[in-house]
Amino acid sequence: MSRNPLIALFLWSTMLVTAVSAADKQKTEIRIIGSSTLSEAEILSKLGGRLDHILLHEATRWRAADAAFLVEQDLQLAGFNDALVKWKLVNNRTIRLRVIEGPRDVLGSITVEDVPNPKLNEALVGLFKLTPQKRATGLSLDNYPLRDEDVDAGIALMEQQMQSIGFYDADITLKSRTDNPETGKVDFVFNVDAGGISMIGAPIFEGQTTPGLKDAVADLVGLPATGPNLNSIRARVVEQFSKAGFLNAKIRMKLEFETLKVRPRFIITEGRRFELGSITLKGLEKTDPSRIAARLEPLKGGILDGPLAQKRIGEIVSTGAFESVRTEFDKSSGNVVDVTLHFKEGKARGISTTVGYDTFEGMILGASYYDRNFRGKLWNFSAGFEITQRSLLGDISLTDPWLWGTDLQGTVRLFALSKDYEGFKSLRSGLGARINHKVTEHYSTEYGGALAYIVNTADGLPLPDLGDDDYIYAALRFNQMLDYRDNAALPTSGWHVAAPVEIGAVLTDNSSLFARLQLEGSWHYKLSESSQFSVGARGGLLISDGGTNNLPIDQRFFLGGANSVRSFRERELGPWSITGYPTGGEAYWVTNFEYIRAVAGPLRAVAFVDAGGLTTNWEDFGMSDPEIAVGLGLRINLPIGPARLEYGHNLTRDGRDPSGTWHFAIGATF
Repeated sequence: MSRNPLIALFLWSTMLVTAVSAADKQKTEIRIIGSSTLSEAEILSKLGGRLDHILLHEATRWRAADAAFLVEQDLQLAGFNDALVKWKLVNNRTIRLRVIEGPRDVLGSITVEDVPNPKLNEALVGLFKLTPQKRATGLSLDNYPLRDEDVDAGIALMEQQMQSIGFYDADITLKSRTDNPETGKVDFVFNVDAGGISMIGAPIFEGQTTPGLKDAVADLVGLPATGPNLNSIRARVVEQFSKAGFLNAKIRMKLEFETLKVRPRFIITEGRRFELGSITLKGLEKTDPSRIAARLEPLKGGILDGPLAQKRIGEIVSTGAFESVRTEFDKSSGNVVDVTLHFKEGKARGISTTVGYDTFEGMILGASYYDRNFRGKLWNFSAGFEITQRSLLGDISLTDPWLWGTDLQGTVRLFALSKDYEGFKSLRSGLGARINHKVTEHYSTEYGGALAYIVNTADGLPLPDLGDDDYIYAALRFNQMLDYRDNAALPTSGWHVAAPVEIGAVLTDNSSLFARLQLEGSWHYKLSESSQFSVGARGGLLISDGGTNNLPIDQRFFLGGANSVRSFRERELGPWSITGYPTGGEAYWVTNFEYIRAVAGPLRAVAFVDAGGLTTNWEDFGMSDPEIAVGLGLRINLPIGPARLEYGHNLTRDGRDPSGTWHFAIGATF
């Protein structure tokens, strides 16, 4: 031992600290007895690191009490609602816990009465299970543990669901609770008094407002007060302020409840109103910046209309020439916002191929070259061909998304088509042009024209039925459409109506004029999440000053096929020649009724009824002798529309009419 007292003191201190540290690293032992369901090892392992602050230190009374509390809490969360854990400090290294489990409650069956909608019933049951499901960890074993407070929590969630679909006065009560002592399962029966559905009342606006606020939400007032409808009202209010340049407006919405009415109350603080200053474009290497600048220039110097600016930027991205656009704002100049757009150009050129099948065309093969940023002007150029078992098509087209720097979209097209029909062959080549204008979100117009040289050759059809067979076709077209469908390719709800008009001329030695007038529409109604009902109707008149016999056969109306009366093959409903080929007509009508039901994933089953008629002369147009078909089919929903396999059975068969026909096609019926 050192004779230096300081050194001796240091050595004794070091030994003491080392001894204490070594002792602290020794684990306190926790022993658990009395549990008949879980072993000691299972309980301790499921508690995990929550016991470390006890196991790594000397056992004390308060650490023993803490261990008992943690084990007791986990047992109760696992459904042992009456579990009790008593502790005993055996020594400074051992804690003994005695477990008195008591009965364990787990979730049994759940029945919800007076809710006829199966999807809603299923949703309510799932919501009641939600809290026990979230707790199904730790000591919860294989079943969902049930605590007494879960009943009130589950009822609250179910009532919130009823409110989200407009039933704000819904009252859900516990009708019965059945405990099974042998299994521990608890079965519940709930009664739902939905009450009446609440409607949206006129909103109340507090604070600063902006013009057009009430008009923006007027069409939502009086609708059911569902979550989506109320969210739509709030989104429109936010959009109105964003349009007016108040990008930092603070908008809070509260709901006030009256008898079967919910009134949104908005508390609004506008904040600063911004104007759009400079616009800087970066990242453009292949694209002419002036094309984009011209599109955005009208926004500069005025109130910053957020939605309009986002719409314009979205249009630019949708050309397909860019992978992304990032917007950077500079608000350092007071109320003036300078914007920098960072573009990432994508691969605009490529080759696309198509392979398909259609019961009329047969096999379909196609290929095309495209350039979505032609000459750096964001024009869409394409050139390609398509070969089927009936036809050969080649075409070249060029589309300007902003014709003359406006909202108009313009397209020009050159084409050549050779096609075999029943009874004749047709060869045509020419050019066409059209201008599309999306006037509002739901209303659009189309203007167009075409000029083509056409030669029709009889292939079994008598020459008199062929009409003019070598002529120049010239036409002007106009169409307008109202479209409120949720999806044009795969509609499940909403409606649309269109009225295409064509004024044309058949230029030969004995030229004639004609007018083609059509009207079409559809209505789709969602019966449930898995089923819908759809109705389509269309009709048309073809009025010619040269008479039916002189009108070229390829300009007449034809019916039959996958998109009209499905008991007939394509174009084979209606007047026939003496040699047994369809000759078409000047007037037609078609109606379609479909019931569609989900089967699994994108697979759908459909039952349909079709009716229609075609007359040789438009003066004889009528609905007194319709052709009627009923049928069934299967569909697979694709992004471009449904792939359909359908069979239509003929209910009005006579003469040479078929008893029924199979069809395979891609795209909605109407």
